[in-house]
Formats: sequence, C-alpha cells, structure tokens
Amino acid sequence: MISKPHIRRQNERISGLCEYGRVRRRGLPGRGFTLIELLVTIAIISILAAILFPVLAQARDKARAATCQSNLKQLGLAFEMYSMDYDETYPCNPQWKGRLDSYVKNKEIYKCPNRTEFPWHYGQGYNVGCASASPAVPGFAGASAAAVVNPADKILVAEWGAPATGVGGCNAGPPCGPTGLLGGGSTSHWAVCRTHSGGSNLLFGDGHVAWLKPDIYHSNTDHIDNNGQPVVSGGGEAVAVPESTWRKYWDTSYGGI
Repeated sequence: MISKPHIRRQNERISGLCEYGRVRRRGLPGRGFTLIELLVTIAIISILAAILFPVLAQARDKARAATCQSNLKQLGLAFEMYSMDYDETYPCNPQWKGRLDSYVKNKEIYKCPNRTEFPWHYGQGYNVGCASASPAVPGFAGASAAAVVNPADKILVAEWGAPATGVGGCNAGPPCGPTGLLGGGSTSHWAVCRTHSGGSNLLFGDGHVAWLKPDIYHSNTDHIDNNGQPVVSGGGEAVAVPESTWRKYWDTSYGGI
C-alpha cells in the first residue's frame, strides 16, 4: 500500500515539472514573419491569382455563351412555330421580331449576356440575303421552307451590332453588299461579331445553334464601327471568304454545285 506522504511527494514533483514547462514556454522569444517570407507569400498569391483569374474569366464567358445559345434555340422554336402557322413560310421583313412576338414569352431571349446594354431589338441579325450581289442572294425573309436548300448549313440569325452603341443587328447578310449601314441603320452586310472568345453563336435554318468564327462563314472583319464600316483587328482591309463559302452559309438557294 502506497503511503500518503509518497503520493504527496509525487504530486509535488509533477506540479514542479508542469511549472517548469510553463516557465520555459514563457521564456521563448516571439517569432513573426520576416520581410523575405512576407514577400515570398505575396509573390505566391500573385502567381496563383494570375493563373486563376483568366481561368475564371473563361469559365464565366463559357456560361454566358451557353445562355446565349439557349436564347437562340428558343428563338429557333419561335421561327418554327411561326412557319407552321403561316404555311411553312418564314417571317417577312421589316419588323420580323414583332411578327414573332406571340411566339416569344420573354424578350430577354433577344439579348446576349455579353451585350445586355443593347436594346432588345438589336444584337441579332435576320438573314435577309443581299439583293446587290450577282446573282442576288435570297435570304430567309418571306421564303418558303421548301425553297431553303440545305437548311442545316444556312444562317438564319447571326449576332452583330456596333460595339460602342449597339446600333444595327436587325438584319444580316453575306459580305457582298456595300459597306456602311443600310435600312435606317438596321442592316450592314459586313457586320459580324466576335462576342464569345473570338467568335459568336449562330442560329441555323434547321434550328441548331453553333459557335463559329467569322473567318469561317463571313470575313476577317472583327466588328463594324458606328457608321457600319468593317474594322479588322490590327488594321488592314476587310476581306471576305471565297464566294462559294459565304454562299454556302447565306444563300438559301445555294446547294454547293
């Protein structure tokens, strides 16, 4: 049996050791960040931010592009319903959006999330063709669905509008007509957009939506200025893609033969 004096001595020894440890810890000098450590930490944070911010920006643009595609698909459904009610005929121009009103629940589908400041009636161009081309380019306006050759290849609606003001965007066509704004500023045959990552979304005659760069279906134009004149990134002259190429996308009577 352990005696009480022995237990008392053990407790005193343990208390002394604990007190010694507390004294030793209190005696340790405080240590903060050195200047070099602080600078290294800031540098690491800066590098991580430089890596992550562009990735986050790309992800945000992808999300906006997806919303834009969804809007155009809904617009394609409005075209289809209109055509079914009007003997398989596409809306006439002008005021083609007004003709689709009863088939559209929300006019927000006329807006691209990257261009929300534009009026709802701007930003999207209906393929009305180009009468000044030789031969003339028939578009979708007032056309019979049966007259559209290879509708999956034909652009029905394209995004465009002057970057600064949003003027234009109601009608669109191939890069074969005169430069400048036509039809009260609603048409420019040289108008394209690079709204999403150097390209834009397009609604095609069969209702599908695709992202393409203008260099594929139109020209090297980056955008148009407020007068409707084509502007090339880095300067230079606006050059259209070969006629056989732009007719494939814009000429509803062209079959590629």
